[in-house]
Amino acid sequence: MGRASKREEIAQAALRQFHAQGFNATGINDITKAAGVPKGSFYNHFSSKED
Repeated sequence: MGRASKREEIAQAALRQFHAQGFNATGINDITKAAGVPKGSFYNHFSSKED
């Protein structure tokens, strides 16, 4: 099985954070830290947290 794309890794990290903390309590920094990516990578794949 191949490695997940960076976009998918970020999305999975976001879902874990939303589940643990709630959507409104989760910031972009929480998501990028959990995914192990720089903030620029997040915005390269998503225009906002809502995406």
